[in-house]
Parts: sequence; C-alpha cells; structure tokens
Amino acid sequence: MRIGRDIPSREIARLMSRLSVLEPVEEGRDFRFRLVGSGWLRRFGRDVSGLRLSELYQGASFEHYVSGLAAVLESGRPNIVDVRIKSRLREMHHVEYVELPVESADGAQVWALTGAFHFD
Repeated sequence: MRIGRDIPSREIARLMSRLSVLEPVEEGRDFRFRLVGSGWLRRFGRDVSGLRLSELYQGASFEHYVSGLAAVLESGRPNIVDVRIKSRLREMHHVEYVELPVESADGAQVWALTGAFHFD
C-alpha cells in the first residue's frame, strides 16, 4: 500500500484520530512521526508531529516499540498487539495496536502505519 494512493482517507476519516505514520530514521534505530492522529494529543498532551519515538519513549518501552516496528517493515507483514489491564474485579484498560508496512508517497521508502483502537 502506498500513502496518498492506496489508503482511502475519505472512507477512513472516522479512524484518522487513531492512526499515525512513522518514518524510520537512523537506519531503523528510531522513527519520526510523519502523520499523527489526535489520539496522540490525548496521550502526550501536545502535538507530536515531527518528533522521534526516542523523544517520547525511553528504555525498554522505546526498544520494544522500535523493534516491533522494524520487524513489521523487515517482514512486510502486519502486527497486531492486544493489551489488556485487569484488576481482580474488572478490565481496566483494553487497546489493540495495529502496525502495517506502507510505502511513502513517492514509493522510495517503507514506513509504518499504526493504529490504536481503545475499547471502553
């Protein structure tokens, strides 16, 4: 899939707040946010457009995030991560993360299209 050609922005407009596009930098050792849905504003309290993952995450969280995205780009296969946090009595938090390889608009690079889908 190529950004700007194969992703139907009008048809998925209601999902755009949950989506982001990340460009690998430093030979895939970090990623820069190229397109950022408003869900990131909710998470970090500011616009993260243009920032690198290393500016938002550190340590094991950063390494896990980068290695997962790098694996998606290397394999060419999507990744889905289901995260659930439960107390003894109920589910407190449930989110699914989807990571897909996509071509940049000019077709010169492979980037990552990610989505975060929260369940209430």
